[in-house]
Amino acid sequence: MTPESWREQMLLLIEEFHSSGLTRKDLCTKKVLATNTFYYWQRKYGEQAQGILEGSFVSVKTIGKPGLSYAK
Repeated sequence: MTPESWREQMLLLIEEFHSSGLTRKDLCTKKVLATNTFYYWQRKYGEQAQGILEGSFVSVKTIGKPGLSYAK
């Protein structure tokens, strides 16, 4: 595995951790990964992974009448 593909895999794993609701230990056990390795990658690339999550699109349903403004 190239360093770049390893980095991508770890970013995806960090994203999965944030969305899974699992503890770090449980996720690492599930993925057969040393907890210390996960902590290292989370410290090193956690902000980048969080940026990926924050940059994702989310479906939003609006409530209210069209054209009605709540701004003062």
